[in-house]
Amino acid sequence: MEYPKAYDSHFHLDRTLKALHLVSTGTLEDILSRVIVKESKRVTLTGAVAIFCDPKTYPTEEGLADLPEHIPVGIGYHPRHAQINHGIGKGNVEDIKRLLQHPKVVALGEIGIDHTEPMVHWASQVQVLEQLLPFLEDRHVLVLHCRGMQRDDGTEAYLLLLHFLKKHVRSRHRIHLHCFTGDQYVLKKWLMVFPNTRFGFTNLVRSFTSDQIHALQEIGDHQILLESDAPYFPVRGTSKTSTPGLLYYAAEAVAVHRKTTAEKILEISLDNGKNLYQC
Repeated sequence: MEYPKAYDSHFHLDRTLKALHLVSTGTLEDILSRVIVKESKRVTLTGAVAIFCDPKTYPTEEGLADLPEHIPVGIGYHPRHAQINHGIGKGNVEDIKRLLQHPKVVALGEIGIDHTEPMVHWASQVQVLEQLLPFLEDRHVLVLHCRGMQRDDGTEAYLLLLHFLKKHVRSRHRIHLHCFTGDQYVLKKWLMVFPNTRFGFTNLVRSFTSDQIHALQEIGDHQILLESDAPYFPVRGTSKTSTPGLLYYAAEAVAVHRKTTAEKILEISLDNGKNLYQC
């Protein structure tokens, strides 16, 4: 049987291997074989962007070279690490700078701000951005993580991140706003400054508010990316761990609100992902 083609624009190879109790040297194929997918929900994965944002599990140069061509890589520093480390250590900065020079690494990120963390740590998150953004080159996609406070719509966090980025990133840079949960106001403000932004959507769409749904409906077809964000946002009734093989469910959730089919969303997100990450 021929399954629809799919492209996962954001997953964590290291974290997913750990969540599935696989060896750290495991592959995407190992992950896909571990979680069974219903026949009607299967996809043929043509590519997946592996995001490494934990210093302890950054890939070696040998590990990067061993990854297949259809798995481009992003190297970042998750904003929640700023709480643990009170910013970012010099060694981590040097590691990121070095890895960003590798031809396999096509993205800086994910980096950003996360206001689910206590306010006392927010300044450290901004300091991390100030240290890492100078390494951004034209060839790198900028992958951003943005979260508002608990039980908050996230507008404050998105606008703060936008305000900060305006000082450091050129307006035409290619940006991937990962796991977007903003409303129409955020969407309009963001695209006014960074029109080359693409918006990633995960299975979290299933819990969107009406304001978030309206924003999803306003985004152009050419701006939509699908993400498993594996191992996060699992599909109820399948596995406690998400994998790129479950991407059909995210497509299905997006399709409902855009009044189209999951197959159409998979098709346009595949084209957008390959164009953005140039693979």
